[in-house]
Parts: sequence; C-alpha cells; structure tokens
Amino acid sequence: MSRGLVELGLILLAEACSDVSLKALAEIPVGRRDALIFKLREKTFGPRIVGLSTCPACHEQIELRINVADILQERGSNYPQTMTIDHQGYKVAFRLPSSSDLLIATAGGNLEAAYHCLIERCVLSAYFCKQRISASDLPVDVIDLMAEMMQQSDPTADVQMNITCSFCGHQWDQTFDIIWFFGKEIDSWAHRAMREVNDLARAYGWSEAEILSLSPLRRQHYLEIINSERAN
Repeated sequence: MSRGLVELGLILLAEACSDVSLKALAEIPVGRRDALIFKLREKTFGPRIVGLSTCPACHEQIELRINVADILQERGSNYPQTMTIDHQGYKVAFRLPSSSDLLIATAGGNLEAAYHCLIERCVLSAYFCKQRISASDLPVDVIDLMAEMMQQSDPTADVQMNITCSFCGHQWDQTFDIIWFFGKEIDSWAHRAMREVNDLARAYGWSEAEILSLSPLRRQHYLEIINSERAN
C-alpha cells in the first residue's frame, strides 16, 4: 500500500472514530482499521458495493457486487496483541502491523526496504537456540510463517475476491482495497455534488449552502425539472 493510501486510511478512520486520538488510531492493526472503514463506507453509501474489474484473459469488464456485512462476518473481530512462532530452533514473538508501521516503512519509497522495515517493527523478540538475534537474521521460512499467522489473525487486512468472468469463464483472485475504492467513491460524489450545485445555482440563484441544505431527493427533483426544461 502506498503512503498516500495509508494517510487517506487514517483520515477515514478519524471520521469513523471521532472520539479517538489520531495517534491511537495509527496503532490499530491494519485489518481492524479496514473493518472500521468498511463500516463507515456502509453508513455513507449503503451496505452494497458495486464495482468493475477487467478480465485478464478476454479483457471484458465484469461488474462486481459485494455485501459489506458478508466481508465483516467472514473475518470476525479477533485481533491478538501478540503472536509467537516456535519453528526449528527459532522462537519469535511478533505483533500485527499498524498504519503507523506502514507510514514509517514506506517513507523511503523503496519496496524492499519497506518490507524489511515492516518486519523489524513487528518483531518483538527473536531467538535462535535460545540466543537472541535480530529480525534481519530470521530465515525466509520463519517470515513466511509469520505472514501466514498475520493473515489468519487479521484477514480484513487482505480482502481477496475470487472472480469468474461471465464472458469467457476465466477465474482469478483480486485484492479489494477498501481505502482506494472508498476514496474514489467520495471523489466521484464530490464532483457530482459540485455539478449539482452549479446547475441549481445557475437555474434558481440559490447559494451553495442553500442547495446543500436540501435533501438529495429534493435536489434530484429540481435537477429533473431543469433537464426537462432544457430538453424542451
């Protein structure tokens, strides 16, 4: 995840948890953060998510429909504070990554450096044959086990969708990033609202505040009147 998306995630999280300090929100595990953002998205735009994906085989666009409740129900809300691995002489205690970890890890812009930084931040202690070692000394198979346990303990951090193309039958897995998607929805809504304000202000001479004080349904009715008059 890019640094910009991590920052956007914190902005959205602050909206969902206005009574919690930004510093505390930055320490919430990534999956827990995304679960809260899913709930905020549900509250803002409704329980269903509709999007598009392009089939990598035939390149046709596929419509995707997701129920927020299904995603959250499948993943639960059990987020352990600490996890441990005891594997072939290695004993490691580690925790789930947070937004704070991601911000620090992505500060340099180098993917490999970010990967190692994230491991070092999440490892609380590491031993090999009872001798303390650094996180950088851990072998790949131990790190892979850590990643697997993280995924099992915090599954909302990596939402994978199994998609079947309705045109050619090709199947593939695709990551669904709620922060990126929700951000695009908000951007689209903001541009649409600005166009509505512009049209209504031109037609009726109302101020922006007056237009935005109208319910979406009333604004839509006035816009339909304007469009009907234009058509005639």
